[in-house]
Amino acid sequence: MKKLTSATSVRFVVILTLLSVVAGTLTSQENEVFNSRYKMWENMIEKNHVYISAYVGHGSYSMNGLKKVHEQFLSLYGIAAIPNSNFPPYPLYGISIARKYDNARFGFDFEYMSTGARSSLADYSAQFTSDFICKGYKFGIFLEKEIGYRFPKAEKLEFGYVIEAGAITTKMDYEANLNYSPPEINDEKLMIEAEGTSLFAEPALLARWPLTRTSFLQLNAGFFFDFPVEFYMTYHVPQTSISWFGYRVKLKFTQRL
Repeated sequence: MKKLTSATSVRFVVILTLLSVVAGTLTSQENEVFNSRYKMWENMIEKNHVYISAYVGHGSYSMNGLKKVHEQFLSLYGIAAIPNSNFPPYPLYGISIARKYDNARFGFDFEYMSTGARSSLADYSAQFTSDFICKGYKFGIFLEKEIGYRFPKAEKLEFGYVIEAGAITTKMDYEANLNYSPPEINDEKLMIEAEGTSLFAEPALLARWPLTRTSFLQLNAGFFFDFPVEFYMTYHVPQTSISWFGYRVKLKFTQRL
């Protein structure tokens, strides 16, 4: 009877041991499955993040065609004013939205830029002013990619490049006023409005610094290339072109949603 009890106890211990081993194996497998699924969902969430950005910047604008037109209009009026051929660099503003795929971001960008020029002359007989105002509305599709380079002393600083292409719509307003001092002479005024759209490409390099886990600052520096848009002015100055070619520097704040 004692031998039977002892054998039963041994069997019971063996069964418990086997059950514990099986349970441990199942628990380990369940943990591995859970961890793999968690990583899978984490990667899917990371890849499907949406990035919203707002930025300000500075750019130079060629406007070679309008510089010549300015001179032609001054000669048309017979005015000896020195033509202002300087269309100065001016701030630009934009917003963008992008989605991440692996280490690249694809998105859409909308940007507003403007510039202008004025020439004027006044004496005892009359006052003359000539103004150009140009506004550009840019819509583009861009690819933004990291290159994986890091500075040893600033490992958080990321580098990469941006390639953007799209269309830019240009609106040009020209106004010339010739106001005579003698009241019996009628003043002269010329106003021209024109609009056109052309294609552009804008490559740039970027440097990015994370602020938090979901936001970062980014500096872009590059060049803007476009096909000059053609305008019809008047029969005196039948045609001209406008180009926004020049450098671009942008400071961008991005928030991950």
